[in-house]
Amino acid sequence: MAYISLSRAIPPSVRRNAFNLARCWVSVAQLKKKAPVVWDALMLQGGGALGAYEWGVWEALESRGMDYSLVTGVSIGAINAAIISSRGKEATTYLGRFWESAADPLADLPFMTDPFRQHYAVLKSMVAGNPSMFLPGWWKTAAQGFHGPGTLGLYDPAPLRKLILKAVDFAALSRSPRKLIVSAVDVTNGRLTHFDSRKTTLSIDHVMASGALPPAFPPVLIDGRWYWDGGIVSNTPLRHIIESLSPGDPKRILLIELFPREHRLPRNIEEVFNILKDLSYMNRVELTNERHRQAEAMRVLLERARGNGGRLAPSPEIDRLAEQYAHSVELFTISHSAHAEDQGMRDADFSPRSLRRRREEGRHAALEAMNRWEKEKSWVPFSCRSAQ
Repeated sequence: MAYISLSRAIPPSVRRNAFNLARCWVSVAQLKKKAPVVWDALMLQGGGALGAYEWGVWEALESRGMDYSLVTGVSIGAINAAIISSRGKEATTYLGRFWESAADPLADLPFMTDPFRQHYAVLKSMVAGNPSMFLPGWWKTAAQGFHGPGTLGLYDPAPLRKLILKAVDFAALSRSPRKLIVSAVDVTNGRLTHFDSRKTTLSIDHVMASGALPPAFPPVLIDGRWYWDGGIVSNTPLRHIIESLSPGDPKRILLIELFPREHRLPRNIEEVFNILKDLSYMNRVELTNERHRQAEAMRVLLERARGNGGRLAPSPEIDRLAEQYAHSVELFTISHSAHAEDQGMRDADFSPRSLRRRREEGRHAALEAMNRWEKEKSWVPFSCRSAQ
């Protein structure tokens, strides 16, 4: 009781500064000892076969002792996130097993060279599917004139369902120190829904729903509602992730972007479609980032106005607004770059050679980023960097 009374007697600003100082000491000690550094959230985008890039990123992060209290994903990112969240120290092993099984050996014939090999891999996926992930059902839909009952997807994702069940330990999600959030969109009302392992018992259906991209895959039924791939609405639900974190000291979030920001001038119509897809996803990311910057500006403004000398009179409305914008965030990104060998619909290229290349690109990019962050003292909270 005496402790509670004393803590209430200390002004909130003093308690907050004392906490941040203690956090600085811990963070600097971690940096000097090369101890594991836990950031607040890891966000994994969707992008089909491009998700192998996230496999490589996680390998690099784990090799350098990086960890996260929250892992979130959309579509293929939801699958990677579920593996990372449920498998603990074995996450890298199970990610490797998943992606090695997802590779289609018939899409990578040894006598083929790029770009023909990539064209063949994509065409093979579209016509014959991938035996490890999805089976062709488009011919049934076409035979029914695209109007037959139950024809809500062009492919059957039953093999992917089995593959996920082998890779993800769903029973371990509720007790994992890495909270998991996966996102899907409600088919009938268009609302983006976020499924949280701390609030809901997540199952294979939640992960499958996050990756049910139409018209390829049919929607997934969860608690009487039908869901499609969350990337349709937002491939980067940053604001929800920020709000799911506890307010207070600055949060560090790492976003893995699968769609390149920069491109060369297109040389043919195939590259036009490639860039069009990239820009459509990146435009959503930029919009999300802009909203985050506006929210951060509002947070700083409210903090100053409510502090000593502020001109805002206390009111419930101001308190609610301040609570809504109580999160201070440092956003870091590792972005996939456009590759000279990439051909059209590269997110459908599940050939072993392409998946291995994307894995190495992700690993290399993550190691480069971590070296840069270490040099810039980004391993520790922004407010603590002068303490080093």
